[in-house]
Amino acid sequence: MDFKIIIEKELKKIIDEETSLEIPPNPEMGDYAFPCFTLSKKLKKSPIDIAKELEKKIKIDSIEVKSTGPYLNFFINKNLFNKQIITSILNKEFIKNKIKNEDKTIIIDFSAPNVAKHMGIHNLRSTVIGQALYNLYKSKGYQVIGINHLGDWGTNFGQLIVGIKMFSSLDNINHVKDLNKIYVKFHEEAEKKPNLMDLAREEFTKLENGDLEAKKYWEKFVEISLKDYNKIYNRLNITFDEIKGESEYIEHINYALKILETNKLTKIDDGALVVDVGNDMPPCLLKKKDGSTLYGLRDITAGLYRLKEYNPYKILYVVDIAQALHFKQWFKVMELIEPKYKTIFEHIIFGRLSFKDGSMSTRKGKVVILEEVLDKAKDKVKKIIMNKNPNLKNKDDVAEMVGSGAIVFNDLFNDRLHNIIFDWDKILDFEGDTGPYVQYTFARCCAILRKSSTLISNVENINFELIKEVCELNLIKNLSLFDSILDKSIKDNKPSHLAKYLINLSRSFNAFYGKNKIICDDKELTNTRISLVKSTKIILKKGLNILNIKHPEEM
Repeated sequence: MDFKIIIEKELKKIIDEETSLEIPPNPEMGDYAFPCFTLSKKLKKSPIDIAKELEKKIKIDSIEVKSTGPYLNFFINKNLFNKQIITSILNKEFIKNKIKNEDKTIIIDFSAPNVAKHMGIHNLRSTVIGQALYNLYKSKGYQVIGINHLGDWGTNFGQLIVGIKMFSSLDNINHVKDLNKIYVKFHEEAEKKPNLMDLAREEFTKLENGDLEAKKYWEKFVEISLKDYNKIYNRLNITFDEIKGESEYIEHINYALKILETNKLTKIDDGALVVDVGNDMPPCLLKKKDGSTLYGLRDITAGLYRLKEYNPYKILYVVDIAQALHFKQWFKVMELIEPKYKTIFEHIIFGRLSFKDGSMSTRKGKVVILEEVLDKAKDKVKKIIMNKNPNLKNKDDVAEMVGSGAIVFNDLFNDRLHNIIFDWDKILDFEGDTGPYVQYTFARCCAILRKSSTLISNVENINFELIKEVCELNLIKNLSLFDSILDKSIKDNKPSHLAKYLINLSRSFNAFYGKNKIICDDKELTNTRISLVKSTKIILKKGLNILNIKHPEEM
């Protein structure tokens, strides 16, 4: 039972609007508090008077309501609260309201690397944010379809074909790094010979028209790219329900064009096919003068296909802020086709990620390769392990889990709307707001439980009256917030809420651990405290799983 949700529902019945409770800095001021300032303008009364009136109206079993100045404070019966929270966690009943979502399909379009280019650190954010959102919606019972929409179509493939014919041969292309070298070399040469760009456009037009030679080149690009990408996905435990590139929707282009033309949305502008999307935005480009398709038309086609195939409740596109205008344009086209589509399509924007030495560019060959970053993280963690715990078993496996987990957690901990500066010292700090800190707390819980393996910790044997210390009460209060944190993370499409919660829970647990002897001579007290350890372990494990971060039981 989440008392926070119960209180908020009761408040909503009376004031008829969404509310947000606060946790008072001093437990003597209550378990939760509602500031009445926001109602003052609406009700044309002082917040102090509003708090007094609400105190008289709100009646909730086992919760005492008191007004203190402009605040409405809620005091929960501690024994009942503690028993309900710990019982629900140990019985794994702590995620509520799953059934009501099972008829809603959420499509999440994420990762989407550009074929023939390295998966760089710039691909990390879409990949890990998308997977975390996938897991969040799954945890709440939604039907979720994760799609990797590969960037496998466009003029850049014509550039590669021209480059390979000029500087190499298809037989010498075996890895993405080979393609990257050709890509960089082509652009260096194109700066001297602009006509190469015309040749590249011609090659791509051939590909769109089904030319067998061009298709042979393209198929090789896709094959070797996926082989390299899957190595990264396996390390990060990333999974997709579908991997479909832009190319797979080409056969549906005419269907999309027919819908656009039926709705009288298309026109020719300076030889290009476009849709006007309003005075506040440039037109959405569909086709170039030479008839080759553009991102806008291909995304509209994929969107229409998904609507017809899956009847989704929402389609989320996890793509960085640089593409904001593009998504506004083609989302507007979808709305012009059918107004109700406005509520289905959503761009999950995130900020840019860079190292301290600046941004990255594939064209200049300066991309920071993601696989190399993961390798470096693993090596750094292994050195820490050798220094702190040289006798640890499976050092390589643990270093891999902690290293990759540190990188993923750092990304998810930051609000997705913010830009991130990649800092190794902060990411791998075992005491900071980091993945290793949460993983270490989980491992500590596991170590305590291993030592107490002979003790019984069934709910029936827990004496909740023994839970009296402030640090114990704070820990249980943090545990109680898990379900509502998941709801908030989904509401805002921000895994950062969950990541921050896991840091707070870890700090709360370590405060409890630092002030109390868990295993002591008093078996009843030991059993009660073990229930808190076990509950913390369960929630940390669930939270880390949702964030897609592995959790070693020893560190």
